[in-house]
This record gives sequence, structure tokens and C-alpha cells, in this order.
Amino acid sequence: MLPKAQYMALSAAQKRAVKAKLGMVPRRAPAKRARVAPRRAQATLGSRAGRYLGSLVPYAPGIGAEVGSCLGDAAHKGIASVFGQGDYAIANFRVKDNTLLSPGNTPPQFTSGDRTTRVRHREYIGDVFSSVSFNQSVYYINPGLGSTFPWLSSIAGNFECYRLRGMLFEYKSMSTNSLSGSATSLGTVMMATQYNSASSNFVSKQQLENYEYSQSCKPAESMLHYIECNPRETPVSELYVRIGTTPAGQDSRLYDWGQFSIATQGMGSNNQNQGELWCTYDIELFKPKLTQGQYGYEINTFHTALATTASATNYFPPAFTYFNNMAMVVGASTLTFPQAIVTGVYRLTYYISGASGATSTPTFTATSNCALGPGVFHGTQSSSAATLGPQNTGYFVLIGYVTINGPAAVVTISGGTFPSGISGGDLIIEQVNGLFA
Repeated sequence: MLPKAQYMALSAAQKRAVKAKLGMVPRRAPAKRARVAPRRAQATLGSRAGRYLGSLVPYAPGIGAEVGSCLGDAAHKGIASVFGQGDYAIANFRVKDNTLLSPGNTPPQFTSGDRTTRVRHREYIGDVFSSVSFNQSVYYINPGLGSTFPWLSSIAGNFECYRLRGMLFEYKSMSTNSLSGSATSLGTVMMATQYNSASSNFVSKQQLENYEYSQSCKPAESMLHYIECNPRETPVSELYVRIGTTPAGQDSRLYDWGQFSIATQGMGSNNQNQGELWCTYDIELFKPKLTQGQYGYEINTFHTALATTASATNYFPPAFTYFNNMAMVVGASTLTFPQAIVTGVYRLTYYISGASGATSTPTFTATSNCALGPGVFHGTQSSSAATLGPQNTGYFVLIGYVTINGPAAVVTISGGTFPSGISGGDLIIEQVNGLFA
């Protein structure tokens, strides 16, 4: 045994050697106890999100369970976590602000603040239909637009400005996992939001799915898409309400928070109902006003000028479009209504002007998901061909009405003798009162 004084003078290595000879084992640090997360934190993401949203919208039974189920499944596929007071992170990205996931929040539909009216609600927008090739529907995020907010738009039109506090879109599947025939794929449902409302629409699945925060799933799965609502993440925190197209000479980015797209591709057939599109929101409205009789601005209308090349093989060559808020697809001899329009009565006006007399007019035919009528001038369509004045100026005009009864309705035009020296024409499609007869 060394004296203490000599032992203390040894180096650390020498001290260890002495201890080893004496059979002494160095003391180990106590084992660290594993930190167990609180029981509440161990709850699945699905149950938490379901509980949050279920309490958010008590007047929409089932949304909590539906959303909880949807997110619960996604949690096993990489969703990281949902944070309180409007902050959430999904699959390694983080949206800064969205009040819709605030825990224990059970608000009324309307709340009055400091010179504001705050509206929280959930509403059904429309159905989502299948497509073989890439097909999308675009919804501009502005509370005054009935296409995106069927219920809220009638209220928001009486306000000058709005602020988005929280918002999410939900694809609610009504489809199955079964396949028929030789099909091997169910196809894809995709969602994305462009926060620059002046951006061009997506043109392909590749472009949409490569956009930041885009999402996709098979038609048999439900899916949520959250909107970034933090004013620090957007150029403008308060925007103007519009109830029609953006006023001439003004920037759409001062009106719309963004443009939301939902698209389908790779399905076995077209125009089959796959599910529903819902929107849940928390929006503040500012500066009440009268709408000044502008309700008609939301009527579905399409008006395009026709080029001088119009003929019996190309009835609708476009020169320029005056107005279009219904996304019509115009072919050489066909008029295809948007998938989202599944009902309603529309007036079709086709006019061609030329230099010499037109001896006969074309006729409209209901080709798919529509019927001609109601009657006009004792018939389903009316036409006129005339030769006027000493200069023999010729024209014809065709007016018809069509009742839509399904998605992507198609009207076909055929026949007619076109005047020579065509100077132009017009194609006008406008919704009329559904009680029209």
C-alpha cells in the first residue's frame, strides 16, 4: 500500500494501474432514465387532429372522426406532428399559421371583433370526378366567390376586405379500392395551392406534384390540404373581396389569397364521381358595405369573339375572349361544360356576320349529360338567317337553351350555310333562371 502522499503525486495513468492491481473497479456514472413523453403526447396524430377539428365544427357531424382517420393513417406514413395554436408540421415542412388546429376550440359561426366580423364554417363545394388524362379544377381563394365559397360568398360580398385566419380543403373519398376488367391502377387525386394568384394553371401531373406542399392519394383515400395563413409568409395580410372577375386594371394578387387546384389522372374512365370537395375556414371580414346591386356578377357566363375563319368545319375559332368565369372547353364543333356544373339552365347564342346571304343556320344537339330546352319561341331553339340592305349583308344567329343534368355536359353544333366574306361573330353562353320555361 502506497502512502497517500506518494499516491497523490502519481499521474492519472499510474493511479489507474495501482487501482487495477488492487482489483478496484472505477465507479460508473448512474444510468440515465429514459424520458417518457406525457400520455397526451403519446396519442396518435389522427386522434388528436380528429379531436381538434371535431370540436372546431360541432355543427358538421363526423368531420372530426373523418379527419382523424385520414390524418391517423398519414401519421404512419411520415407526418411528423401537429402543434398547438395554429402551427403544424407535415412531412418535414412547416406551415406557420392556421387556426383550424387549435385545441379545444368550439367557436360559434359568427364572432364580432374590433370592427370585424369573423366567420368559421365548413361547406361543401362540389364533387370530384374521374379522368383518364390530367384534368383539374381551379378554385380562387376569395370569400366573395361563389364557386369556392357557395355559402360564405353571399355574406362576404357585403364587405370590402378580408383576412384569412385558417383554412383547409378536404377531399372526402366516396370511392372504393376495387378494380374492374383489366385495369391495374385506381389513378391519382392531387391537390396544390399557388399563393401567387396570377400564376398560370398547372398543365400536367408532373408540374402539380412538384409544386411545394402538393399532395396526392388514390381515389379511395381521403386527404386534407392546409392553406398557409401566416401574414408573414404572404406579401399582403389583408386583401379585397371580389364577387366577380378582378376589376379591370387591378392586380388579382391584391384580391385572391391564392389559387387551389384539385386534379385527377390515370383512372379507368371519365366523369365518374370519386368523392366530395369540402372547405373549412376561419375568415375575418372588414369594412361592411352595400353590394350596389352586383349580385349578377357571379352568374356563369362565357363570351368570346369569333375569328373570320369560322366555317362548317370549325364553328368556333376564337379571336379573343370578352368574359369567362365558367371554364368552358370549346372545340371545333363542341361545347363542353365544366365537370363542376352538374345542373342549371343555359342560353347559347351563336352569331355569324358576313358579306353575302346565309341561306340556313346550324343546329344544336344535346350530346352528353344535358337536354335541349326549355322551349324558346315555341321550340327548343330558334334561328334566323337574313339578307339585309342594298349591300346584301348576310348573317345568321342561333339561340338555344340547354338543361344540364350531369358533369362535363356536351353540346354539338352542326349544319348551316355560312356567308362569304365573314367579318366576325360571337359565342355567348350564360346561365339563366332555373325556373325559366
